[in-house]
Formats: sequence, structure tokens, C-alpha cells
Amino acid sequence: MLPSVLNNQARFVFPDGQVHEYHGLVFRSQTEIRVFDALVKRHVLFCPLPVAVMGELGIYREPDFMVFSRGRSGILEIHGSVFHPPETAAREHDRRRRFIDLGVNEYEIYDASRCYNEPERVVGDFLSRLSRR
Repeated sequence: MLPSVLNNQARFVFPDGQVHEYHGLVFRSQTEIRVFDALVKRHVLFCPLPVAVMGELGIYREPDFMVFSRGRSGILEIHGSVFHPPETAAREHDRRRRFIDLGVNEYEIYDASRCYNEPERVVGDFLSRLSRR
């Protein structure tokens, strides 16, 4: 169930309707929560499930995590078989390119099982990639 107060976080609803509330925020999976905790431990600025306006009204996307570090911005996406099957790969690459074209410095996609089992390693890898370019 979504919170009764309207906000921009977790705006899009998926068919399975699965929602988890954690520390007053909304997530769609325990995997996202584990990555959230790993990001909190790193003391970086980040936005879980923000609504991104893609340069014009009516074109909105919801990255899993928008992360800011040392003057750079990046998107950390978690892909599992439910929402990101192989058939959507071309669309996912288009989405990534659009974010990069609009100024995001880094856009990395990680497997959901790896994010669940090794969230600290995933976040460490992502932050390393974000800072080196």
C-alpha cells in the first residue's frame, strides 16, 4: 500500500503491486532495501526511486537509485527477471543513452541476485566507477 501523502518517490505502479515501506520510504523489493542500506553506510547523497523528467513534460522515468558523489551523478539500476527480461534489452539501452545524453555521468546495471547477496560490493563497484571518470 502506498503512503497516504503524495510524493515523487516510487510514483510508478507495476502490475504485481508489491511495495515495501522502509524508513518512511517506498521500495518494490528487499533487494532495493539492501542496496539502500549499503548506500547509507557509504554516507553519499542519493535518491531511491526518484521520478526523473526526461527533458520534457510527459516523459518520466524512475531509476532505482540516483547517486551523487564528488560533483558527479550516476544511476544504479537493479535488474531482475521480473521487470527486465532479455526481450527489453534494446529498450534498456535506449533508456541508458537518454539519461547519459541528459547529463548523467554514469549509468550502471547490476543483476538483482548479486545486489541482494553482495550489496556492499555492488555499491563499492558503482562508486568506484562513478569517481574514476
